[in-house]
Parts: sequence; C-alpha cells; structure tokens
Amino acid sequence: MSAARDFLRAELEREYSAWFGLPPRSFLDGVVDAWMADDTNSKHRFDAIEAALPSAKRILDMASGCGSAVFYGLLHGYDMVGIDPEGWKHTFNGMKAKERGYPAEWMSRFHDGVGEALPFPDDDFDCVTSYQTIEHVQDVDRVLAEMVRVTRAGGGIHLRCPDYRGTFEGHYRVPWLPLFPRPLARAYLRAIGKPTAGLDTIQYVTKGRVLGILRDLEARRPGLRLRIVDLDRQAFTSGKRRLPGEFSWWKAKRYARGLFREETGINLFVYVEAKGTKGRP
Repeated sequence: MSAARDFLRAELEREYSAWFGLPPRSFLDGVVDAWMADDTNSKHRFDAIEAALPSAKRILDMASGCGSAVFYGLLHGYDMVGIDPEGWKHTFNGMKAKERGYPAEWMSRFHDGVGEALPFPDDDFDCVTSYQTIEHVQDVDRVLAEMVRVTRAGGGIHLRCPDYRGTFEGHYRVPWLPLFPRPLARAYLRAIGKPTAGLDTIQYVTKGRVLGILRDLEARRPGLRLRIVDLDRQAFTSGKRRLPGEFSWWKAKRYARGLFREETGINLFVYVEAKGTKGRP
C-alpha cells in the first residue's frame, strides 16, 4: 500500500467534486496512475523539448503540480525546478519522494508561488515548460511575460494548453460551445448537474490570444525577438512534401471528427532568440 497514492486519490476526489464533478472511477484511476508514474508520465514533454532545444538542461516546470515532470527530469539528469501554488501538491510530492527514496535535496527543487510573479532571476532557465496550466492562471499576459523573462536568450518555452475555440471541455469532460458565454455556460452546467465553481478557474485561452500576447510583448520590449513554432504543424510537415493549405485542411478534418468529443489544443514552442532590457515589463 502507498500512503502517497491514497492521499493523492483523496485530494483529487475532493477537488473534482468541488470544481468539476466527480469523474468515473476508471478516469480517476488513470489520473492517479499517471501522476504516480514519475519514470514515464512526462516522457512526451521531454521528447518535445529535446527535439526543439537539444541544449536545454536547466528547465522550469511552471505549475509543477504532482511533480511527475520535475521528478522525471531529475531522474534523467536535468537541472529541474518546479513551482506551484497548491500546498497539498507539495505535501504529496514530499510523501512520494520519501516512499521512493529520492534524494532529500530534490524537494528543494519545488517552490511555492504563481506564474504571475516567478521568484527567479532574469535569464535563469534554458527552457520553461507549461502543460495544461495557462487556462487556469489569473493573468495570462503577466504569466507569459514572466516565462519570457526567466528564459535565457537562445532558450525556449514549451506551451501546451486547451484552445477554447473547441467543442469539448476537458476538465468537466462535457460537450462545449466555442468560447461559451459564461452566463450560458453556468446555466448549462447547472442543468447537467455539474458544479459551476470550476468555471471560475478557467480562462478562455485561444491560440490567437496567446500569439497576440507574445507579439505585443515583443513590441513593448526593445531587442526582444521571439520565433514561435506550432509543433503540430511542424510534425505534420516534417519530412513530407505537403500542398499549400493541406495542414489547415487536416486540422479542419480533425476538428470535425472530434466535434463535441475531443479537446482542441495549443502546442507551441517559443524560441527566445534575443532579449533586450532585462527585468519585468
């Protein structure tokens, strides 16, 4: 028996019940299994980072949650740091680390804090990674600016999150309207017996909004130069001859196949090619 596993399950049941509604047992079992699997759960994230930025060694997981990415990185020789505002997740990470005999020093890699005010100096990291987080922050503009600030010139940012132009809400696990007006979304959730508290934790992030924030940040910071790569587009075109517009057609077909059943996502790598004035804008 694992006390850490039992603690994790109890906290997930509490949070889901309060915010989004308790999911089926099989779904919750999968979440628990994933967040206990430090040796495998985050491999896909590091594969993407290694492909985009092979030199990355010092990496910040912005919203490190239940620690699987930080522990995966440490297990594989990366200089990992994590930050998260939720106290129970830090408690869980300590329990898990103790059960598995991880070095005591590893717990010092986890920091308590939020993305709007990262407690790290300028240019501290080769890479900042954020996975299914940006949609939950208080100030998307501020968080993206902070991620750029702590990333060195020549480094990069890996960003994955939902795109709320989609027709499925992944936290509630229900069909959804694109950019669902909040009064209507609240009424809909009540009608299907879901708590509405979770809606207040969600920002309607879209790819266009993220790109706009980053381009505005460039315009306001002399010397800052970003190169933004859509990793889904890159994977689609890599090593293949494609016709003009073929990626857009593929995306449209994928969107149609997943209509009201699959979450639409954003998958970007932001290369910080040059930086001007240091400090918070």
